[in-house]
Amino acid sequence: MSQPRSAEFESEKINGNDRYKILAEDHKTGHRGDEFTWKAPSDSDITIMFPPGRDPLGIGTWRIGQGGQLKKHLPQEAVLDWKYPCHYRYAIFCHRTNNFAVMNSDPEIIIVE
Repeated sequence: MSQPRSAEFESEKINGNDRYKILAEDHKTGHRGDEFTWKAPSDSDITIMFPPGRDPLGIGTWRIGQGGQLKKHLPQEAVLDWKYPCHYRYAIFCHRTNNFAVMNSDPEIIIVE
């Protein structure tokens, strides 16, 4: 059964500078058929960037306006790596701070089946 997955951001001071960190990361692990949602903070655009050839959702580079969101569905028939779990790393750039989002690790989507 399809599950919604989402990522949200919040502003935080790190070493005296404003940065954004991922607030919720229940989008990290998913399955074919799931819907993935990224939500931009209310005070900044964000850009999501997947590298060419490593983009299971067909996002490429996508800018999301302040308070906006991007929803992408991973079709059941999606062609993924040859073995599970499949790891797809990407980057999230925050325009207000002119920096990349801060996380515990690099952002990635892991497709487990």
